[in-house]
Amino acid sequence: MSNHHGFENEIGSDLKDLEATLDYQFHSLSLLRQAMTHASFTNELNVPDHHLLCNERMEFLGDSVLSCIVSEYLYNEYPELPEGHLTKMRSALVCGESLASFAEKLELNKYLFIGVGEQVNRNNPTVLENAFEATIGAIYLDSGCHEEGKEAVRKFLIPLITEELKVLAPLGYSKDYKSLLQQITQADEHVLPSYEVVEDLGEPGPERYTVRVLLHSNVLGTGKGPNHKKAEIAAAKDALALMGLIRNESES
Repeated sequence: MSNHHGFENEIGSDLKDLEATLDYQFHSLSLLRQAMTHASFTNELNVPDHHLLCNERMEFLGDSVLSCIVSEYLYNEYPELPEGHLTKMRSALVCGESLASFAEKLELNKYLFIGVGEQVNRNNPTVLENAFEATIGAIYLDSGCHEEGKEAVRKFLIPLITEELKVLAPLGYSKDYKSLLQQITQADEHVLPSYEVVEDLGEPGPERYTVRVLLHSNVLGTGKGPNHKKAEIAAAKDALALMGLIRNESES
């Protein structure tokens, strides 16, 4: 491995570049390296206690810190809102899709240390979500934990969640795209949309299935996914984007 001042992963991405993207300077860059290390990478090292070298424990910590910071922010920022509404907002902010989208904005996929057999999952949403939570855990630990750690995480996290709240507001703070599309079509057309598979690549992969969503035989949107359900969600999301109700991924 490289030294403290510049870890490079197997695709040549230097963690010092990621440090600049995060706008946080680590006292111990090894913490950031661990946050970017998938369990499959340490499994292949064939060393004792390899589970202690990957980002899973850091992800566990980051998940708790994330929930705490988001809860505090919403509580203070929206003093007029009842508990139920705050819970809905928090759920939308910390759901897997939101966290994966944060990871995509930061291009964490470029910096992940992943085992040879798992390279196909470098862009897997769950892998990205976990890496983002681990990044929060790394910042928290590097800043000394306690209030200092929380303050460092706030500085990193608040800009991301305030921008995400702007996206979520028109959706009623929900990312249940199929239900949202169903509500819209029922209100406007009094019919439900239907979904059909238009392509099956036949082999496991993140884009195995292509599905389109239809209304009165008109195509509203198209999406891809590793299974029928996720492809349908992607199609509903595409339809909502084409309707101008949510932002396209390319418009971030």
